[in-house]
Amino acid sequence: ITDPSYNKAGMVWGFMDLACIIMTISLLVIETIPAFHDHFKKPFAKDEITGQIQPYKMATYMLDVVINLFFTVDLIIKFLSSKNRKRFFLNTVNVMDILAVSPFYLELLVFIATGGEPSPHFFALKVIILYVIIVIIVIIVIIVIIV
Repeated sequence: ITDPSYNKAGMVWGFMDLACIIMTISLLVIETIPAFHDHFKKPFAKDEITGQIQPYKMATYMLDVVINLFFTVDLIIKFLSSKNRKRFFLNTVNVMDILAVSPFYLELLVFIATGGEPSPHFFALKVIILYVIIVIIVIIVIIVIIV
């Protein structure tokens, strides 16, 4: 199902995957803007004036959650449909996928363990992992061009 050339479902899944990648990069950029920092770090914070949870902060956070769940489902489908599950973890793309979703789950565990106050260090972890993924992609592209 994850191969876009296989059938229409694969093509739709491939487009959804690409859309989620673009949205993830966009959300990561937006997260660096100080005015939007609380949208990601304190999505359940109540408005100081009304005392209610702000729906636009919740929507931004929920979009991030849905995208990460999509990537998790994608990774599980790839793993379950893999012919050789031991070699699955040796594939560079699969390793990058695991690295891409792991900060979300680490942050979720910290969020649960700390009662809703995740450490700002996890944002740095997200940036570092994104950087590593970009470096790996650049290296792969260079190798493909050379070979």
